[in-house]
Amino acid sequence: MNRFPERLASLGIVCPVERKGARHVYPLYVVRTGKRDALQRFLKKRGMDTLIHYPIPIHQQKAFKEWGYRRGDVPLTEQYSRTILSLPFFPEIKESEMEEVARGIQHFMEAVSVPKRLSPGRGND
Repeated sequence: MNRFPERLASLGIVCPVERKGARHVYPLYVVRTGKRDALQRFLKKRGMDTLIHYPIPIHQQKAFKEWGYRRGDVPLTEQYSRTILSLPFFPEIKESEMEEVARGIQHFMEAVSVPKRLSPGRGND
């Protein structure tokens, strides 16, 4: 069972949505976060590989240049291409492996949201 949505939603990670009564067969499990690049580096340091599929939106790729699209013509697609991250997900993935990825993301989010404390004597009296 896919535990990512219930584990990641509270962390500010946007997960794919499944319709009630339907079940998706994910070839990729793509989430969105504004902290994508930093999250990817963080997970990589902990041995968890992620991928960025379609880093260049289709309408901006050379093969589709003749369509005449310019940067800014499809802003939501362009925004998503900067925020999407494919998490480890495959038919044989174990719940323990999904939990490890979720914990890694949780540790990252906790680390980036903890305010830096000022040193004593540096204006925090």
